[in-house]
This record gives sequence, C-alpha cells and structure tokens, in this order.
Amino acid sequence: MESQIRAIKNELLRTGDGDAIEMISAIYKRAESDTQYADTLNGWLTGKLGTVELRDVLCAPFKSFSFVKTSTRPMPWFNMFAAIDTAALKVAQ
Repeated sequence: MESQIRAIKNELLRTGDGDAIEMISAIYKRAESDTQYADTLNGWLTGKLGTVELRDVLCAPFKSFSFVKTSTRPMPWFNMFAAIDTAALKVAQ
C-alpha cells in the first residue's frame, strides 16, 4: 500500500496537482489507525472499489480540513479528489 501511495504522490507532482498530496497523505495516515478505512483504501488501490468509494468514503472526511479550505484552486476538495483518482488510474496502467 505504501508504494502505491508514493507512486500516486509522484504522479500528482508530475501533473502539477501537488496540493492533492496533503489529501492522499491524510487518507494514508487515517488508514494506519482505522482498520475498516484501511480495507476500503486497499480495495480502492487494488481496483476492487472505484471512484465512488474514493469520493464518498476515503476523501469525504477531509472536506473541511485546513488544506482544503486554504487552497486557492476553485472547488478544491473536488479537484483534489479528481486529481488523486486520475493519478491512481495512471499509476495502475
């Protein structure tokens, strides 16, 4: 799981979506202490779960976090979620 998260972070940097790194880092950190959340993250990373779970389960808890609220991009939470999903699809190819 750690290597997949690292690859997603690298892809986010490559595409100029570095602000989404804070969200994927927060997702990974929460997964370290929440077994059910970790199972969902693993399911998403392995392709057993999809975009809906990323959006509604993995990213949703961070909608009001400071890294989202202080972002200067329009619709920051949505754009971070979309960037993470896109990066993961690219990495999986």
